[in-house]
Amino acid sequence: MRFLLIQCCFLLITVATSAQKLATPVAKSAVPVVKSATTAPKPATNKGHTIPITLTPLKNCTVYLGSHFGKSMTLVDSCKLNEKSMGVFKGDKKLTGGIYFVVSPNYTIQFELLMDDVQQFTISADTAQKEKFIITGSFDNDIFKQYSQYSTEKGKERQQLEAAYREKLSNPIDSLRLRNTIIQLDNDVDAYRNNIVKKYPKSLLTMLFNTMKRPT
Repeated sequence: MRFLLIQCCFLLITVATSAQKLATPVAKSAVPVVKSATTAPKPATNKGHTIPITLTPLKNCTVYLGSHFGKSMTLVDSCKLNEKSMGVFKGDKKLTGGIYFVVSPNYTIQFELLMDDVQQFTISADTAQKEKFIITGSFDNDIFKQYSQYSTEKGKERQQLEAAYREKLSNPIDSLRLRNTIIQLDNDVDAYRNNIVKKYPKSLLTMLFNTMKRPT
């Protein structure tokens, strides 16, 4: 499990670009706002995974659960949605912990989530409002979604600053100011991550952050 988590860390580093990635179809060969995370994690269980999902407006079709493996993606489970847009990802074995995603029938990623040791939670989402998906019963996903939203916002801001910096390279004063702003933004993101590590030391997200942490 730890081996896969280390590989998944690459995705956390680039989570700010997830808005573009979520619009990218997954190859067929590759087999809302969440409340604040204030509850304690559930104790570990030896059961398999049972993840009910409601994904409107899709009906009477198959949706998939995919996983990141390093820089590649693979589909690991599927379920049939009924006429009420409801289905269940279910299996006798637990899924390997890491970063997962829900895939529509046309193999387009809808949103990402964390798969921790307690794999008994529910998903509610709408394909027209992907960013407003709700995961109930997963402490780690509460934290992960908050971090993803923050990181995506900061990632867009960083891209704008980098573009402005390249345009101002001929102006030493402006380019230095923009460079310092970028450095401060990166420090703010690091501080946000460190706060998660300090506040939720036993979470899966903290494990991923600690694994990918580089020396200063």
